[in-house]
Amino acid sequence: MCLLVWHSGVRASDEVFYRHVADRIRAAPGAVVIWEDPSLVDTNNVKPILNPSKVERIKIAPEFEVAGVRLGMKMDDVVGVWGKPRAIVLPMYRCWLIATNREAGPRLEYSDVTSSDIAVDFESTSNSVMAITVTFPQIGNRASARPKAEECLRVFGEPSLRSIAPDPFLNQTNRAVRYDCLMVYDMSAGSTALVFRGGELVTVEANRYIKSADIRRP
Repeated sequence: MCLLVWHSGVRASDEVFYRHVADRIRAAPGAVVIWEDPSLVDTNNVKPILNPSKVERIKIAPEFEVAGVRLGMKMDDVVGVWGKPRAIVLPMYRCWLIATNREAGPRLEYSDVTSSDIAVDFESTSNSVMAITVTFPQIGNRASARPKAEECLRVFGEPSLRSIAPDPFLNQTNRAVRYDCLMVYDMSAGSTALVFRGGELVTVEANRYIKSADIRRP
C-alpha cells in the first residue's frame, strides 16, 4: 500500500487536498511509498471521539453519518469537520467487510486512540466518500465498553438482514455462548453493516454500492 499525507490549511471549497492526492498518485502509480512529514498531518488528532457506550453519534437512516461525516462528502469537507487525518493510505487492494467490485481510492484514517478507529474511503475516480468503517478495537479489558447488540437494536431498529453464525475459532462447548452476528440496514443509497462478537459491536461499515439483498452469509 502507499501512504500519503498532505497539508490541510485551505478552504474546503478549494478541493486542494483532493488535487494534491491525485497528483501524488499520478507521480508514483502502483508504488509502495511512505511519506513522513509532521507538518502535513496531525498525528495527535483524536477526532472524532466516539464513546463506545453511546452509539447515537452514528446515524443510519435515511443516510449514514458518523460525527458529522457522511457518505458522498468531498475529501476537503471531511478534513474540515474532523481536522487533518493521522494518515492517508492509498491501497492497491482492499478487503471489504461487505464485498463490492468497485476499486477504492484514498483512505483517510482517524483514531481517538482509546476507543475507536475510523477509515474513510473515497472513490478511485472522483472526490466522493464511498465507504466509512468504524472499528471498536479491544484494548486491554476495554472490550466490555463496546456497544451491545440490544443497544444498537434500540437505537437503529430492526435491520433489513440479520444473520447469526457460530464463531469458527471457538470449540464446540463455547459455540452456543459466543457467536458472530451480522446486521445489515439498507439506506437510501447503499447499506450499513454491523458486526458483533459475543453480543458486542466490533465493526460498522457503510458502503454506497451494496444492499442487503447482495450479501450472502451462511
